[in-house]
Amino acid sequence: MKTEIPIGSPVRTQAIINRYFMKAKKSLGQNFLVDLDALQGIVQAADIKKDDQVIEIGPGIGSLTEQLLKAGAKVFAYEVDEIFQSDADDAKRSGRSLKCSFWDKRIWSLNDRCSSRNGRSIIYDGKKFFFYSKTKG
Repeated sequence: MKTEIPIGSPVRTQAIINRYFMKAKKSLGQNFLVDLDALQGIVQAADIKKDDQVIEIGPGIGSLTEQLLKAGAKVFAYEVDEIFQSDADDAKRSGRSLKCSFWDKRIWSLNDRCSSRNGRSIIYDGKKFFFYSKTKG
């Protein structure tokens, strides 16, 4: 069985950037996190559990998204930059618990998206590096 190099590795990130001719837009606060330990640390710090619903704002090429999925989360990724559309289409074909949409977060309602059967929803905004957790009750 072939083991894939994680998206968060410098080699894989560079390959994706080259494949789709991507460039980080500083005006959108974009960056490419290429430290697998940092990505796994983010997932651990957020205490992501199997079947948690995670809404990821600004997933970019999916470095963190991949780690969230590996932890068993159901990820709803929202991106404003359509340059990431091709990469998102590839990720959706992988058959994991991932839904990707392109939208303007200024007109998006947090409460409309925060519902989970197990009572736990987590929001991650990569631009601001914060998590918001909502538990039913």
